[in-house]
Amino acid sequence: MLSKAFRLKHKKDIEKALKEGRGFFSVFVILKALENGQNQTRVGFICSKKVSPKAVLRNKAKRQTTNIVEKYISQVRVGYDLVFICKREIIGADFEQIKMAVERLLKQSGICKKI
Repeated sequence: MLSKAFRLKHKKDIEKALKEGRGFFSVFVILKALENGQNQTRVGFICSKKVSPKAVLRNKAKRQTTNIVEKYISQVRVGYDLVFICKREIIGADFEQIKMAVERLLKQSGICKKI
């Protein structure tokens, strides 16, 4: 589980990252990244009812994405707000496919030092 220090909790911070952040897209996940001017990188996850009406499937998608990001959080540059938005295609996808998509997003954005 992602520690509290790395969580993006406040609605206004998430909305700001979504509105002003730079977007990176993959088949399963969208990444919005915004510099926050702090000494901490914070991460948020969104999985709406459009992805699946079943909460079990939405929570599974968020858990998988969180698990992947948690492994790479130490390699991410400091001072960013990151919001990962799940897409419909994530439901039923293999964990390895999701992992490759998230890794590709982190590389593409230039936020992750080394993967």
